[in-house]
Amino acid sequence: MHTRLANTPSINLAAYYRFDEGTGNTFTTDASGNCNTAVFSVIPPTWAANQFPLGTPAVGTQTVPFDGTFALGTTGLSMVYSGMFGTDTVYAHKFNGLPIGISPVTNPGGVTNIHPGYWMLYRYGNGTTTSTNLEFNLGAGNLNSTVNANDLRLFSRGRVNVAGWLLANNVATSAVFSTQAVTFAQSQSIYGNQLMVGANNNPLPVELLFINAKANKLDAIVRWSTASEYNSRGFAIERSFDGTTFTEIDFVKSAGNSKSTLQYSYQDVDVFTQTPLVYYRLKQVDVDGSYTYSEVVSVKQAASNTEQVVVYPNPIISDVTVELETLKAGKAEIMITDITGKIIDKTTVEVNQGFNKYTLNQTQGLTHGLYIITIVQNGQTIYNNKFVKAN
Repeated sequence: MHTRLANTPSINLAAYYRFDEGTGNTFTTDASGNCNTAVFSVIPPTWAANQFPLGTPAVGTQTVPFDGTFALGTTGLSMVYSGMFGTDTVYAHKFNGLPIGISPVTNPGGVTNIHPGYWMLYRYGNGTTTSTNLEFNLGAGNLNSTVNANDLRLFSRGRVNVAGWLLANNVATSAVFSTQAVTFAQSQSIYGNQLMVGANNNPLPVELLFINAKANKLDAIVRWSTASEYNSRGFAIERSFDGTTFTEIDFVKSAGNSKSTLQYSYQDVDVFTQTPLVYYRLKQVDVDGSYTYSEVVSVKQAASNTEQVVVYPNPIISDVTVELETLKAGKAEIMITDITGKIIDKTTVEVNQGFNKYTLNQTQGLTHGLYIITIVQNGQTIYNNKFVKAN
């Protein structure tokens, strides 16, 4: 999210905004590829809480000079223009995962599920239209065969808003199972907003909360969790040794229908006798044969002289689980901070040599937003990563 500057930038530089330093006076220039660290020694940094979506979205753009349907790259969003006068240039960003802050699950609209991604939409130009409709291609398996346009909702909020969502459309104009496409009637006022698609009566089959993988000697353990399920048959476990070609290695049956959080795991036995690096993904299969893929996660065979740490889920809804494989017994400090560096909670735990597992409820009282969890053992930071506190 930033451009790497030279070590001695121009004295005319007024401001330099970065989003990956961490907290305190030390920052790591990991995004530059140098993998080194530096210390602010003259002017200490000012840390500000971020309310703007960060990540690596799919980006699409179109210049629109006349009526028609214009697909915005690989974002899965198309604009349908009628009565176009003048010219507009339109940009769409699509982020995978939950948005920062609140998700519109229960308010407004009373929806029972949301699509696992959201969009941001901008326009530049002076064009005017009589209608500017939005067509979302939600991807394979996100709508089931019984979907009804009356069950679908479109939500919007300002581009830097992390709080409540507005109900932009309480019905869709069309919903097509075969193409997984949903269309909402809109106007040019929709630009400059974050957008999410929600549904009532569960036409979105499975809401996947997270997937991760860890090494356990010669085995790999894949874990995932769902927030809700509707007519789900189960999960095909797919494995790859090159990150490109995936092969199904097993199938895990799901609960089928559920409105509560469920945990799943799969142990790939002796996989590290074949390769030191493995990739996994889930193929969630619905009872009607439709399916969708999860993100790809990778796991390396653990060296015999290193600690392993797995923290899940992410996003966090209530409790957080920390699994720690350590070489030495002692104590470890688990600290939660906001992104300004303010300490929210600090917990000291006893650590045994070998495998340890802790369930922490200190995250239950957190407001929606972005936080950092850090684990320090014997004076050494062995884990430092961001997490999202969701609904």
